[in-house]
Amino acid sequence: MATHCPSCQRELLPKIAVDGPIKQKIVDCLVQYPEGLTMARMMDQIYSDDPNGGPDGHIRAMIWRTNVVLKKQGYKVVSSRRGPGSKYKLVRV
Repeated sequence: MATHCPSCQRELLPKIAVDGPIKQKIVDCLVQYPEGLTMARMMDQIYSDDPNGGPDGHIRAMIWRTNVVLKKQGYKVVSSRRGPGSKYKLVRV
């Protein structure tokens, strides 16, 4: 099995499974966008089926809970910086 994408040479991550649909959507989004996502873009991706856009502030708590599960698998969601415009990425730890 290839470990890198043949066209862009980006590392292909194994299927990362976490408990709960929102946590899994967070992981899936970050795997799909390895360059990172802003909080607004992540919210759009995760709550695309919610006409109200999802709960405010809830996603940061879910990222923390996701990190608890990801740590056991050798991964972590990190923020590039604090404040508006910061990007969240999935990294190996």
